[in-house]
Amino acid sequence: MRPLASTRGNVVFATALGALLSLLVETVGKKSPAELCQSASAQSSCGQCIKQHPDCAWCSDPNADLPSRCELYTSLQKKCDASFVEHPVSKVEFIQNADVGSSRQDPYTGAIMRTQLQPQQVQIAMKPGDAVSFSLRYLHQDRDSRDIYILNSETESQGVTIEYEAECRGIVQPGNFCPSVSHSDVVSFNVSVRLRECLASGGAVVSVGIGGVREVVALYVNPICGCSCEKLENQVTMSPQCGGRGNMVCGACLCNPGSAGSRCECNVASGTVSVAELLNQCRLSPSEEPCSGRGKCKCGACECDSPEKYSGKYCQCDDTSCPSNGAELCSGRGRCECGTCKCDVGWTGPACDCTTETTECLGKSGMICNGQGSCDCGKCACNDGYSGPTCELCISCEPEFNGNDDYNLLTTEKADDIEEPDDSLDAMPKVDSGAKAVGLLQLTEIVTLAALLIIGL
Repeated sequence: MRPLASTRGNVVFATALGALLSLLVETVGKKSPAELCQSASAQSSCGQCIKQHPDCAWCSDPNADLPSRCELYTSLQKKCDASFVEHPVSKVEFIQNADVGSSRQDPYTGAIMRTQLQPQQVQIAMKPGDAVSFSLRYLHQDRDSRDIYILNSETESQGVTIEYEAECRGIVQPGNFCPSVSHSDVVSFNVSVRLRECLASGGAVVSVGIGGVREVVALYVNPICGCSCEKLENQVTMSPQCGGRGNMVCGACLCNPGSAGSRCECNVASGTVSVAELLNQCRLSPSEEPCSGRGKCKCGACECDSPEKYSGKYCQCDDTSCPSNGAELCSGRGRCECGTCKCDVGWTGPACDCTTETTECLGKSGMICNGQGSCDCGKCACNDGYSGPTCELCISCEPEFNGNDDYNLLTTEKADDIEEPDDSLDAMPKVDSGAKAVGLLQLTEIVTLAALLIIGL
């Protein structure tokens, strides 16, 4: 039995892990509302814009100079006149809403009966991805207590999803079930309707009711998949604002084949190129602003706002961002290109503050830093054990030789050229006898003085 329990545990763990990984993949790959509004599809038309996300809105002002007409509603409000902002709002309208308990005529038998479901007909206008909610009430008229379920007709093929919350005796819980409902009890359900996508079939019709009860609520779901400004009567054919080369639709030019641009001012080889596609040609990366926010995108090419300051295909280079010596870029000894100094001849370093001149590094030997270091920015950087302006001082050498470049730089070949010293007495320097007598006298006086000092102590 123990192996079986272990197997079951592994299955549960694997299932949980799989669900977690699926959620992770979905989360990582999911785009934010702002990214959806900025997508190429969203920029192609007002209708496509509002389909991307419920928070997307379109600016239909033909005089608005905007890099993106489709943006988040909260962002577009700051850039576009409110009268030109296309942002349809999902709404619920009760076509028939008689109170529960009121009299009604049974459509099948003609008999007068008490209303059990409220409302009776609901019309919903909504954008893809959006959700709306309304309250549905049920009056239980059976003499016997029983569990009740709220049900609906098929919705999957219509692009609609419906979820319920039941309020049973003051307790709200998710689901479509309420237990032990007694005669004359009124149960409330919160009905949440979501439109997943716009389908070619158009609107959806859904029936909602209580199991075992003939009365139903009719839901008419009308997708909002376009903008009012897209209607033919609101379009301007061959608009002068489009250079006579396209139609003005929702403030944007819909150019004829062979033309492109916000005013159809660009010539293209063939077919049609959207403004969004031209803008994408001006982006360094999909997430960047056109022309890095430092220029205008014209016919798919960037024109930088300040050519003396910004450069590059996407105006991505700031030619004023190079290092300086506090007063001038590149220390006044070079030019700044895309944040990097291009130094004049004779200078190097990030700020062109390092000379390539080596005169000050030449030792008496004629070698750079006497062969014991490197010349950095016109000054010697000495190897370990050497110092001095030209690394002429040897820390580990005999003191009497310090400062003697000829000694410090002595090579084997030079050593071979030095004559061997003569150790014979004849070669020793002669000392004058008078000088020798004076030296002995001075030595005697020093010894006598030292003795007197010792006695005095």
